[in-house]
Amino acid sequence: MPSGCVGTPMDCSDDKTCTFDKCEAGECKNPLKPGWCFIQNKCWQEGAIHPDNPCLECITSHKIYSWSADDLNSCDDSNSCTENDACADGQCIGKKVSCDDGQPCTADFCAEGGCQHEWLDSVSCEDGDLCTLGDICIDGICYGGETLRLCDDFNPCTLDTCDPLEGCLYIPAELPCEDGSLCTVDDVCFAGFCQPGESAVCDDGNDCTTDSCSPFVGCKYVNNANPCNDGDPCTLGDLCMGGVCKKGPGKADCEDENSCTSEWCAPYAGCQYAPLVGAKCSDQDGCTFGDHCEDGACAYQWKMECGDDNPCTDDVCDPAFGCANVLNSNPCDDGNACTTGDQCVNGKCTSGLGKLDCFVKNPCAAGKCDPVKGCVMTPLDGKPCDDGDVCTSGDQCLGGECKPGGKPAYDCDDKNPCTKDWCDSKLACQHQNQEGLCDDLNQCTKKDHCEEGVCVGQPVTCDDDNACTVDMCDIAQGCLHEVIVSAFCQPQIVIDYPPRAASLVGPPYTVTVKGHVVHNAGPVAWVNINGTDVAVGKDDTFALPLQAGQGMNLIKAEVYDLFDGHDRVVQSFLMSGAYVPMNVSQPQVSMIPDGVMIFLGQNVWDDNDPAPNDFATLFTYFFNSMNVASMIPNPLYENGSYKVVGENVKYGKFAVDIQCINGGIHIQAVLPDLYLHLNAKSKKWYLPSASGDVTASKLVVDMDVMLSVDAAGNVKAVMTSVSADVQGLNVTLDGVLGFLLNWIVDFFEGTFAGMLEDQVEATLKDQLPPTLEKALEDLAFDSEFSVPPLFGGAQPVTLSMKSKVSSLSFTSTGGVIGLSAAVVTPKKVDLTSPGTITRSSCLGPPVKFKFWMLDEIEMSLYDDFLNEIPFAMWWAGLLTIPLDAQALGGGNFAQYGIENLSMTAKALLPPIITDCTDNKSLALQMGDLELKAAFVMFGMPVDVTMYASFEAGLEVGVVDNQGVTELSMAVTEVKSVELEVATVSENLVGSEDTLRMLVKKQVLPVFLEQITGDALASFPLPAMDMSGMIPGAPPEAKLSMTPMSEYRSEGYTVITGTVHE
Repeated sequence: MPSGCVGTPMDCSDDKTCTFDKCEAGECKNPLKPGWCFIQNKCWQEGAIHPDNPCLECITSHKIYSWSADDLNSCDDSNSCTENDACADGQCIGKKVSCDDGQPCTADFCAEGGCQHEWLDSVSCEDGDLCTLGDICIDGICYGGETLRLCDDFNPCTLDTCDPLEGCLYIPAELPCEDGSLCTVDDVCFAGFCQPGESAVCDDGNDCTTDSCSPFVGCKYVNNANPCNDGDPCTLGDLCMGGVCKKGPGKADCEDENSCTSEWCAPYAGCQYAPLVGAKCSDQDGCTFGDHCEDGACAYQWKMECGDDNPCTDDVCDPAFGCANVLNSNPCDDGNACTTGDQCVNGKCTSGLGKLDCFVKNPCAAGKCDPVKGCVMTPLDGKPCDDGDVCTSGDQCLGGECKPGGKPAYDCDDKNPCTKDWCDSKLACQHQNQEGLCDDLNQCTKKDHCEEGVCVGQPVTCDDDNACTVDMCDIAQGCLHEVIVSAFCQPQIVIDYPPRAASLVGPPYTVTVKGHVVHNAGPVAWVNINGTDVAVGKDDTFALPLQAGQGMNLIKAEVYDLFDGHDRVVQSFLMSGAYVPMNVSQPQVSMIPDGVMIFLGQNVWDDNDPAPNDFATLFTYFFNSMNVASMIPNPLYENGSYKVVGENVKYGKFAVDIQCINGGIHIQAVLPDLYLHLNAKSKKWYLPSASGDVTASKLVVDMDVMLSVDAAGNVKAVMTSVSADVQGLNVTLDGVLGFLLNWIVDFFEGTFAGMLEDQVEATLKDQLPPTLEKALEDLAFDSEFSVPPLFGGAQPVTLSMKSKVSSLSFTSTGGVIGLSAAVVTPKKVDLTSPGTITRSSCLGPPVKFKFWMLDEIEMSLYDDFLNEIPFAMWWAGLLTIPLDAQALGGGNFAQYGIENLSMTAKALLPPIITDCTDNKSLALQMGDLELKAAFVMFGMPVDVTMYASFEAGLEVGVVDNQGVTELSMAVTEVKSVELEVATVSENLVGSEDTLRMLVKKQVLPVFLEQITGDALASFPLPAMDMSGMIPGAPPEAKLSMTPMSEYRSEGYTVITGTVHE
């Protein structure tokens, strides 16, 4: 065994694989092995990754007792709402996932499981169409608003349109315009600018004025001294003086060099010539005698006679030499009719050698020659003779000829149409059978023909193969076809297009009416449509283009068949450039842009009266609500030597003036009598303290505020300039040492004044625009009114009026506030419609409405807005009305044999208001009023369906309803009614005209009487509650109108008036 001191080895093992186990100097040591980390009592080899965080790693070169961040490692934060996860500073950080699906009507977010897209409803959006306003989300889809962007650059030389991608476009157009010069007419637009047209014709028709034109004055007429004509032909050298033509000194020369007239000049009539009766004259003709004046000319009394009564001389007269008789050798007559070949020889007529032969071979005449008469034939009248024809008898001479006797020798007519009868001049009467057609005088046979000298025919078949006729034959008249009166046998017009009660939209505004005719009885060739005959084709169809007008258009078609069967159709359709849908849940869809416009004159903005019914007074409350004292910093000034404090700040009340300017308003607010007490406390024992007073006569604030409505329909007030000016500032310091503190005076006059001015300006820029925006937006109205039923015990209907500011326009005369307005109500009618009709400028070029500015406040209501009232009445079912005889005024129908009358009236189209009429007057039009009636007529039950269309006058005006000023729409006289009896019981077929007159004279007048005279609808004129517009405004602050007059302009009804005190 070994000897000596023996110890037991120490166990230095720490059971860790990452350490060396050593015993040194009696102590256990466990240093960390290279390439290992010891973290949180665990060994980790170089490059080991944190088990829960892949972004932490054992990096021995960096740390060996804690984890090191390794941003090069990849990681996953296990969050589905992040992407592109990466290590950063030891943390796994992902980029937030973008869940934006590009759809404005979804709420995009990330939740467990990834991106979620919830549909949004009733949230504003942008549908990508720059031409729509008020776009709204419905079930996650962005629908374009019904309000269209108003693109108007107020340039008459551009066509203002809206492109869905580009927005408002202003396209130069060649349109009529006004260039501002009174010296041009027919100005026309070119390249977007108004170019002068033809020069104005300045001609006053007065030669004594020089006509010219001034662009600002127009035609000018300046007196001149030009030669002229005073209208009196007896004066010469006339001259203009004082704008009037004065007679000249010269005299007219009236000499006509006619010895048979006397001449003179009559004032304003000219030269006059009177004939000299009987005066001697000479016509310079030697062949006349007794020359004298006659009717103003030289005439002769006798003409020289040169005739010598000798046919063998030629007699002439020469004006210079007189008479001459020249021998001739002409044929002549020696006076003996029994000689021939007489001729002039040496001035005498010599008998010829021939003799006249008077012998005739005529048993009825004898001839001889008479020297005076020549051959004379003597008729041997009454002498019997023979004309050589056996068919004549009693022949005699007459006038030298043998004439047949008075009676034929034979009557050869055997009264048989099948023989040819004649008299032969040699053989007497002859009769020969003949073939061919004949007439047996019986209209009930056909193909009559001759057989062996006898007329025979075949029986006629009268069946016309027409189920609508009773066929028969009459010997005298032949086949007869009596028409059966029934619905089947009456012709029927069917209008295939447009359908009844259609609402059509253009352009184009030409509507081709298409239809066909059902005719079971007889053929038809024409259909008359609105006065035009239209040919019916072989397929029984017809077509006619009609130029439609805005509003109700009638189609009146009428047809007659061959048997006078008759049908008449009356139906209507609406035509417009657009329709506005009715949506009670989203009334903005139904709003008419600038449907109500209000002109507020300068006096409404500032009437210099403290009553709270103008904007200047209201904004006085706003300015006086500002705490000016809080805008003064305290301490006012402080440095190492002094602390200056302001105390007891006082000031008066603001006075506000508002002036309308182009594009907005100018506001001036004056705050008088500013005062504060100052206390300058010294911080140094050797410096004096002081106190004093600071006063200012007034603080003047001036600003221009431009007012507009942005694309989203929000009022925008932008201050383009604002200035605050402290005027009359004065600083007074107390004590004899005050002069040592003049730097305080300099501070207040410089730094303090500017500081207060800046603070006031900043406060106004921050507070005034939203206050003004709210004030203007609060001008919109939201109210309800009730419309009673037209008949009986039906319940009244409540209509809601909604509005929103849609446009603002300001000039120095005042401001025009446009309101998008709608009248809506829940739907109860079982019909469909695209919505309220729009005026569409009567389907013509657009015309800009302008107020006439007759009074200080004017309210205009566009026809499109007013149209929503009768539309809403129709939409709510007020125009579907059950009627009986009692409801129809207890009409006297018994005289027509009518009992137990009941009827339902149903307007298939909404009534419309329009001034697009022939005389431009306002009218109410109702098309296709369906009347279904059942009654007993003369003991027979009758069912009938009719359609009526009518037009009546309409007056829109102001009425007093028990002290409340209301706008009333009253129907006046009915101007036209068209009625169609569409279907009728079989037992009354053929009586349609009678029924139509009965309904037109008895039923319709009673029905129409219910909607004429009294107001069809009325509602209070909107009063603008201004009490909530401005903080501090009194509850009685209202802006309402006292109506004065009314006028119509470009589709607007305008009520003018003054501010109600």
